[in-house]
Amino acid sequence: MTSSIQRACVCSLASIALAIACGGGGGGTGGPLLADAGLMSGIDESTPVLSLTPAQKTFLCEWVATRIGGYGRTIDCGSGDTISSDTYSECLAGGMFTNVSPDCAATVSDVETCINGVVEQQPCTGFPFGCLNILACAEP
Repeated sequence: MTSSIQRACVCSLASIALAIACGGGGGGTGGPLLADAGLMSGIDESTPVLSLTPAQKTFLCEWVATRIGGYGRTIDCGSGDTISSDTYSECLAGGMFTNVSPDCAATVSDVETCINGVVEQQPCTGFPFGCLNILACAEP
């Protein structure tokens, strides 16, 4: 996988979505105002991303949005690396966790580690090591 494809993978998954550094309150693109939900999503950390129920996909997508500052937000980590949260309507449909590669071995813990690693950087200067496990999850 090339680095630009890897960046795109991380963007769409974490489309995992980390956009925190960009600003404060507000729900971003639609949806309610979000308060930071904390370091853990509340879903069993050992749950594979591929095994998430539709409700868990929506919940995890919304957790990502709370961590990064709202729906539809993007964090620029430099060198073309960005992570974005899904919009409110995308989260209601399961968001970035709906179209996942069958090769995805990432767990909820991997998602939490990646998102928290980006959020904890002030400002984000690159993807944390914890994001590597989710790169294979984006559909080709």
